[in-house]
Amino acid sequence: TTTELESAVIGLLKPDYLKNPSVSIELLNQSPVYITGEVRQPGQFSYRTNMTVFAVAALAGGYTYRAKNNIAYIIRAGDKSRSKEKATPETLVYPGDIIEIPERLF
Repeated sequence: TTTELESAVIGLLKPDYLKNPSVSIELLNQSPVYITGEVRQPGQFSYRTNMTVFAVAALAGGYTYRAKNNIAYIIRAGDKSRSKEKATPETLVYPGDIIEIPERLF
């Protein structure tokens, strides 16, 4: 992760080169995130650091009136089995993830 890389670079600089180094690393181009299901404009959106399920749903125009907006399912980009994980609106999203907002049953 970028945080781990920052720590590694600080560890290399600290003992011999700088007394109190400060390093900030951010990726410029990342895979988009995808959202399907009960949102107004499903599709792909640019990933942003510390993005949540709720933030992606907001980018997609918000939930539809049929949405079960307290739960979602995520297929993680690195998961070769492509299994769905349960998620809440506060769950962090990573580049390449696919989010599905299910329909509420009445």
